[in-house]
Amino acid sequence: RQQVEEEPEVTAPAPIIRFILRIGYNALLYPYEFAKVLIQLGHEPLAPRPFRWPFLDQRPHFFLPGVHRYVQHIQQVDGYLGLYRGLPARLISSSVEYLMGDVFLNLIGLTPYQNNNTNSSSIRTRPGWTEFFYNLLRNSLRLCTAVALSHPFHVVMVRQIAQFIGREAVYDGVLSGLRFLITQEGWIGMYAGVVPRLVGEMTVLFVTSCLSHMCRRLIPMSRMQQQYNAVIIQMVASLLVYPLEVTSSCMACSGAPLTACEPPKMPVYINWADCLTDLYTRGGHNRGALLFWRT
Repeated sequence: RQQVEEEPEVTAPAPIIRFILRIGYNALLYPYEFAKVLIQLGHEPLAPRPFRWPFLDQRPHFFLPGVHRYVQHIQQVDGYLGLYRGLPARLISSSVEYLMGDVFLNLIGLTPYQNNNTNSSSIRTRPGWTEFFYNLLRNSLRLCTAVALSHPFHVVMVRQIAQFIGREAVYDGVLSGLRFLITQEGWIGMYAGVVPRLVGEMTVLFVTSCLSHMCRRLIPMSRMQQQYNAVIIQMVASLLVYPLEVTSSCMACSGAPLTACEPPKMPVYINWADCLTDLYTRGGHNRGALLFWRT
C-alpha cells in the first residue's frame, strides 16, 4: 500500500512578532549597515594591509580592513552612541516599508492568491501561470508602494551617515533633516537615488519570482524546499544588481552640503546613469559587496 507523507503544519509567526523581530534585527546590526554605507560612499579611512598567500604566491596583495575593524574605527571616533547615528531614520524607513505595502494592497482589494488545490502532501502540485502573474503583480505593487513611502527616510539616514566623514551636523534629526532637505532641494530631493533603488529591487523581485516559479514547475519540492530555493535565488540576484545599490547610496546624498558629497570626495553627477558609469569606470561599483574580505 502506497503511503503519502504529509508535510507537518508549520505555524507562521504573528505579524506583530515578525515586525518586532525585523525592528530588533535592524537595530542590532545597524553599526554594520553604518559601515557599509560609508564604504559605498567611498570613505576608506584605514590603510590597506599587505598579505601573502602561504605556499601559493609570494607577491604581496593589499587587503582593506574588514567591517569589524571599520566599526571599531567608528566607535573610536564617535563613541558607542556614534555607531547608531541615523538609526531612528532607519527604523522609521523599515517600519513604513514593512507596514504600508500591505496596507495599500488591502485598500485596493488585492488579497493573497487563493489556490483551489487543497492537496496536503509534502510534494505540491505545479503552480499555474495565473498564480505566477497574480503574485508578481501583487508583490510589485507592494514593493513600489513601500519604496515610495520609505525612501525619504532612507535619504535622511544616508546623509546622516555621510556626516561622519566631514563631522557636520546638518541632518541630525529626522524631522529637521526632512525639513532642511525640502528647503534646499524641494520635494524632489526626498527621492534622490530612488530610481536605481527601485530598478534594483524590482529586478531582484522579477528574477526571483521567475526562477522560483520555473523550479516549482520543473522540480518537485516541498514547501520548505521552495522557501530555501527562493532565498538562494534572491541572494544571487541581489549580488548581480548590487552596483545599483551603490549608485542609489551615492545619489541619495549627491548635491548635499556635506564634505562627503562634494568634490574631491564625490564627483558631481548629472543623473544616476552618469553615477553608475563613473563607478564602473573607477572600479567602485561593488564597494561593500564583501564586507569581510575586501581587496
